[in-house]
Amino acid sequence: MKHISRVLFIAFFLFPLLYLGIRMFAGIWSYPALLPESWTGRALAYILANRGPILRSLGSSTAYSLTAVLISLFFSYAPARVLARRNFAGKSLVQTLLLAPLLVPAVVYALGLFPLMLRLGISDRFGGVALILALSAFPYMLRALQTGFASIPREYEISAYMLGARGIRIFSSVYLPQMLPALLSGATVVFLAAFSEYFLVFLIGGGLVSSYSGYLVPLIRASDWSISSALILIFLLVPLMLYALMERLLSRYYRRRGMGMGEQLGGQVRS
Repeated sequence: MKHISRVLFIAFFLFPLLYLGIRMFAGIWSYPALLPESWTGRALAYILANRGPILRSLGSSTAYSLTAVLISLFFSYAPARVLARRNFAGKSLVQTLLLAPLLVPAVVYALGLFPLMLRLGISDRFGGVALILALSAFPYMLRALQTGFASIPREYEISAYMLGARGIRIFSSVYLPQMLPALLSGATVVFLAAFSEYFLVFLIGGGLVSSYSGYLVPLIRASDWSISSALILIFLLVPLMLYALMERLLSRYYRRRGMGMGEQLGGQVRS
């Protein structure tokens, strides 16, 4: 079983990266040749010559994606807690309505909100882009937090309340340590959905909000595979770097609290 997992990992992850790395330096590569007939450093020269716009678009995409994560967390925290801890009439209907952005195509959803955003004056702005991305990816965070709340025994909250803890204290001492894996899994999905989005950013941002996908897509459409491959590899670096940073910070947080990260994840699985 382990060998099958390794083969699948290589086939679905490492092989595409290897292909992009070769394609980045490929000059002439005609079918059905297995390897390029010539090699070129044109992609590296392009990246060095245009590093300013590339870094600006990359920074903008990272910024509005992280902002979308925070907005989605703000909007989903209370509904997730209620849905996980209470039973009430119409609960299924409420949950279905909250998950509506996943049931409706993003194009329809965005076009429906676009006139409202125009009237509010937040279209063609950074805030408008972050908001539409957060609303479209909101269900991912909602489901992750709902699962996190459901995994925490109510006795923990009751005990903290009886000991005098309230509000922020209960959140930081009871909820946060138990929910961090679920919270970060939801944040990861929201970030990746926002970071890779093209149409919503173009529609709401009006071409005035810089995005890395907006910089990359025209080159892909122009079939400039050498430069496109290089930019796609750069595109992959940001999520991988954020994931490594997140893993490091999470491990440090649990060590300071005397909790093992593996035990924390295992506890959520058993729940």
